[in-house]
Amino acid sequence: MELYNAESFRNRDLLDAVIQKKEETKTKEHEEKQKEHVLHMRRTPEITSRPSSRMSSKQTSLQTEQVSKEQSNVTTESVAKNNVSQTINSLAVLCLAASVVLVLDIYVFLMATSDVPDGGFRNGSLLSSVKQYEDVTEVFTAFSTLVMILSSNCVLVCSMQCFIASKVIKTIDGPERAMKYFRECSSSRLVAVVGFFISFPVFLLTLMLCVVLRMKRTPALTAVVVLICGTMLGLLCMVQNIYHWYDEMSTASRGLPAYKDNNKGSDVSRDLNTLV
Repeated sequence: MELYNAESFRNRDLLDAVIQKKEETKTKEHEEKQKEHVLHMRRTPEITSRPSSRMSSKQTSLQTEQVSKEQSNVTTESVAKNNVSQTINSLAVLCLAASVVLVLDIYVFLMATSDVPDGGFRNGSLLSSVKQYEDVTEVFTAFSTLVMILSSNCVLVCSMQCFIASKVIKTIDGPERAMKYFRECSSSRLVAVVGFFISFPVFLLTLMLCVVLRMKRTPALTAVVVLICGTMLGLLCMVQNIYHWYDEMSTASRGLPAYKDNNKGSDVSRDLNTLV
């Protein structure tokens, strides 16, 4: 019985030792798991914070791009609206000038082609024969008709483009659509504008011929000389303006400055002197 008791105690001690070792290993494994969990929890904020920072930077960049796009849209719309208003105003002024030239030409045509009484304006005039009178009348009729056609074409095109642009500008994206309309119809507008500037010196020639047809020698010579001088002055002004316009457009297309460094101060002082 004593041997049995001693062996049983030994077995119990072995069992206790084995159980303690198992418990110690379990506790160690549990502690290691807890440490790994803590380390994992410490690492996860860093990992999750990076995408958030990236997302925040992306959001800010997208917001700045949207704001810049909105600002650019507002600026382009305001610029387009300003350009449309300036174009409409210039076309309206041109239409008014062409209509005045048209009315004056019709009046001169009716006055020159009226019936001349016998012994009237041809006596003592520059025209010595009936054939010369008829030839001058034919030339006068051709020039006057040309002025009528060019002026009426300018009035028609300018008034039509002003009317259509005023209707288009009220729609969605109206200023941009109106500028597109002006660009697409630029060819007809160019023809109308060039025709108007051609019709003005031709109208002065018709006035000269009307003076020759309807007046006597001395007033006719005086009026013809004055009209020739006025026509030459008008042509020179047109050539000067066209030359400087072409010069400014060519320098702008090449990207050159408007003033040179040496001439800028003198040009500004000259402008101030002319304004005073």
